[in-house]
Parts: sequence; structure tokens; C-alpha cells
Amino acid sequence: MAGDNRIWSYDLGTREIRARAGSGQLDVRDGSGPMAAFAQPASLAAVLQTLYVCDAAGSAIRSMQLRGDVVQTLIGQGAWTFGADDGPRDRARLQHPQAIALGPDTPVMWIADSGNGSLRTLRLGGGELATVALPRALHGPAGLSVAAGATVSGACAPAGRRDVPPWGVAVDAGATDTVAIAFTDSGRG
Repeated sequence: MAGDNRIWSYDLGTREIRARAGSGQLDVRDGSGPMAAFAQPASLAAVLQTLYVCDAAGSAIRSMQLRGDVVQTLIGQGAWTFGADDGPRDRARLQHPQAIALGPDTPVMWIADSGNGSLRTLRLGGGELATVALPRALHGPAGLSVAAGATVSGACAPAGRRDVPPWGVAVDAGATDTVAIAFTDSGRG
């Protein structure tokens, strides 16, 4: 349900779709069900009974308890409030994040912080936001995936093209984790 600033669910058994949380207003507001508000939710990740929401225009990471549909802001101060600060959640800032993924064996969330061109991590359970050192800035990240078994060794661009943003990652099988990043072309060439 693109563009309506709500979180929906689809029941595979009954084939019914229903709104779970969000008023439809573009805002960053905690609460239960329709009392909460989202600002362009762009990506979701779930673990146990918690759904994590990457709220792009809110420059926020939110959590929603699937029992009761209670929404809470983990990072973010409100729609159109942004920055690049690492640190404690109450002071950390993102700028228009587009994708999130959860680590397979650790309580770490990976965040494609599009507005800052960076890859960030958030340790779940009260940890701080941190920026991952990359050899170059991200341009137009469209998705993230984390898997066990390899490490990121570098971003890939189409052969011979330095003017196009990277569209993926190369991996070295045999290390501990892989963070795969999907990119868009941004209309260049």
C-alpha cells in the first residue's frame, strides 16, 4: 500500500488485508494502531513479535509490537528532522534512510542511510547508532540483506564505468557476515 503512511498485514489463510498501524498522516508519532503516524515507511524487518520500520521522510527507525500494534520510535525526532550524528538514540540522527536488515546471529540492525550516503548500524536492545567505514559513499541504496558466511570486500560498478553508482557488493566466502547492498542507477548514463 504505497503512499498512505500505514503498516498493513496480509493473512495468508483468510487472504484478508488490514491496516495495523498509522493514521495516514505524514508524521512521526508513537502510539497504538491508528494513533501512531509514519512518514513514508520504506523498508521492514521482523524478528519474533517485533516489526522494525525504516521511516524515510521521518529520518527514523521505528518498532511495532505485533501483539497490540504499539509503535515506538528508536531513532528520529520528527518528520524532516535529520542529521548524521552517531551515538545514543536520543541524539543520533539519520537522513532519509531507505532500507534496513537484521543481522542473522546478533542483535544488530543495518541501515542504508541514503541522505548521508552511509551504512549505519544500530545495536538493538538499547545500543547506539554507529557509522560503518566504507571505501566510498553509498549512492541510491535501494535494499540491504545480511547473511552469514562471507564479508563485504567492495562495491561493484558496471565494468569500466566510474560515473555510475555501485549496484551491489563483492563477497569473500569464508569470513563471518555479508551485507549485500542494492543500488539504483539514479538516472546516470
